[in-house]
Amino acid sequence: MLRPRCVFLTILTIVILAVNVTAWGDTASPQPSEKLEIKQPGLLNLELTFEQSPWPVWRGDAARTGRSKLKGPGASLLETASVDLFDKQLTYTEKITGNPYNPPKYVDYYMTMENREEAFYELRVGPGNNLMFEYDSSQYHYRKMFSYDMFSGEKWGKSYSTPHSIGLDSRGRIYDGLSYVSVKLRCWDPDGNEVWVTEGPPIYKPAVITIGERLYASLRIPGTGYSLSALDLDGTILWTSETFHDRAYRLAEDAEENVYFVDNDTVLYKLNADGTTAWDIQPPAFNSGEYLGCKESGPICGNDGRVWVTVPYHPGNLRVSGLPWSVFNSDGTTYKEGIHGKDRIPMRACYGANDRFYIAYKTPSLACFEDWDEEVWSIQLSENGTVLDMIMDGDNMIYILYTAWGVQSFGEACFLAVIDPSDGTILKNLMVDVEEKWCNAHSELAIGADGKLFYLNSAGFLKQFNSLQILKKPFEIRGGK
Repeated sequence: MLRPRCVFLTILTIVILAVNVTAWGDTASPQPSEKLEIKQPGLLNLELTFEQSPWPVWRGDAARTGRSKLKGPGASLLETASVDLFDKQLTYTEKITGNPYNPPKYVDYYMTMENREEAFYELRVGPGNNLMFEYDSSQYHYRKMFSYDMFSGEKWGKSYSTPHSIGLDSRGRIYDGLSYVSVKLRCWDPDGNEVWVTEGPPIYKPAVITIGERLYASLRIPGTGYSLSALDLDGTILWTSETFHDRAYRLAEDAEENVYFVDNDTVLYKLNADGTTAWDIQPPAFNSGEYLGCKESGPICGNDGRVWVTVPYHPGNLRVSGLPWSVFNSDGTTYKEGIHGKDRIPMRACYGANDRFYIAYKTPSLACFEDWDEEVWSIQLSENGTVLDMIMDGDNMIYILYTAWGVQSFGEACFLAVIDPSDGTILKNLMVDVEEKWCNAHSELAIGADGKLFYLNSAGFLKQFNSLQILKKPFEIRGGK
């Protein structure tokens, strides 16, 4: 029979061991593979599931708001993986010229530093955080679309001879079309198998928009001009618009499936959901020939049924007085218009789910507006440098990619800032790249599932961020400047 003192000591020993085991379990560092399995729920809209494409088109959604429905990493953003795509991550195919005795053959090689140039773009995120992007080498006359997993590497690729565009749908299918030549719009399954290909006239850079389960493709009509076609996800043409003078750039779709686009003549078009032309307008303050066919110009559809467009930053567009912008009602009448100001060159714009409008300007700064032009707050991120990209997540959290000069001893460096949308507080300011050679305007951000954010620059550096403190903690700059 145990004495009371022995019983007490036995119980005390068991309690101490239990506490230590619990503490060890809480503080022990799991293996990296275990850490990567941790999930951070990020859904804010129950209609969207993790099986759907988080970032299927440029600017994230069909309305070109620059916003995802999924939650990003937020203020606890940390770099969790980094890949140099030229370090035996991707392959390219070279044609070996044959002779009568040895027919031509194609040989796959790993991309190396010798291939590095400003050539990566069109970042998309599909189901399961499958990444799609394009490599375009003008030096080697070689182009390829890649399907890529952040940790297992290249899944498959398709080689081309001309530029194309990429879009994804909720089933993980990939749509692309080539420009300038008689190549059709094509659909691939997630494994890279061709599902269908269209028949008809040549397609110029299709815009893939999956609201209403529709695709859009700009068609070149030789000797006449361009028209726009809408297709369902099986490749059936639903309608084709009338012929326009120029190709359709940067499509956006509102909640009623009306389509907006701009052309190189600074004209904004609206097509009804059946493809008929509702109206076309050249904003009064816009000069004919000012370049609108780039990512900064819009159009952006707001929750109020209105559409915003601006003359963007471009060497041929700069004015002493500043660049103009306009907001149009759904009937084509002007709602508001104005000038950004000579010190405010617009680089990116986002329309939040909170009905606030955010504009990032070239010298890294950000302004928040209500009703499109009533300024609520503004902040400056740096006194020099330039904004490269800006996106929002489902919490309206703002992520801005920008460069700054004179940081430490690095010269020009690239930063990723996380900003509170309510008052402009800088919650995080993370250095993501220190080689000024690769800090360029072709860098892109995209929101993924599970609270992830992806960064791709055109020189082939791909990074993943989330809010889990795993793998490594990067160098951090605190403050806003």
